[in-house]
Amino acid sequence: MSSPIDLLSDSSKFGAKTNSRAFSLLPKHACKEVATRACAAVCYVFKMLADRAASFLFVEKNFALTKRADFVTRMIYYIQRANVPDFRIHSGGDFYDDKKYLPDWIEIIKACPDVKFTLYTRRWRIQSSIPGLTKLASLPNVNLWLSEDVDTGRSPAIRNTRVAWLACNDGQLPPDHANLAFRATAERLTTIYYDDKGKPKGRRRFTPLKTMGNNVTVCPHENGLPNMPKTCVECRICMWRTG
Repeated sequence: MSSPIDLLSDSSKFGAKTNSRAFSLLPKHACKEVATRACAAVCYVFKMLADRAASFLFVEKNFALTKRADFVTRMIYYIQRANVPDFRIHSGGDFYDDKKYLPDWIEIIKACPDVKFTLYTRRWRIQSSIPGLTKLASLPNVNLWLSEDVDTGRSPAIRNTRVAWLACNDGQLPPDHANLAFRATAERLTTIYYDDKGKPKGRRRFTPLKTMGNNVTVCPHENGLPNMPKTCVECRICMWRTG
């Protein structure tokens, strides 16, 4: 097989410069059935890829890869060859069906027991996907988060999962059952700087906010406090098991 070029490994938040890997799909392929108005309005994948043509094409071909009959064997090969302890499924995108694609990942994860897989999903909004997600969450090397926002309604109770709340502004407080909050908010502050080619870039900052609502932890990467971990791999709040 060729080199593992189909693995998207430049997820800066997950840990681009750490010993980790990630696999992503474009929302246009993977999020049609589960996206809400709230998440579509603040989707960082669209914004991130808007001025990165090479990255866009890189992720674009991953969808075709998932359709291949040898997707499972190829991904097992790539992940094992990468020899990483941590893997992020869907830095962008989601499970787009529960007949092949979701079961494919269950098979891949089972074949890589020494790798910890972390993922967030809204696929729980599709009733037929809940048995597959329940099976996925039962795997000992999976950290599965159920994503909610103001438009999703409440996620079902699936053992070994936690709830992540997406706030489009800091007034959208998470429900008490949430375990983690992400801020895609108007309270973000952006510092504009210029790279070595004179191209303007934005460096995001956040006003300090350690918790939201009834003491729900804000992702340390986004809470605006000094000396916080810069990547998920460094922080690991989202990467430990509940059971």
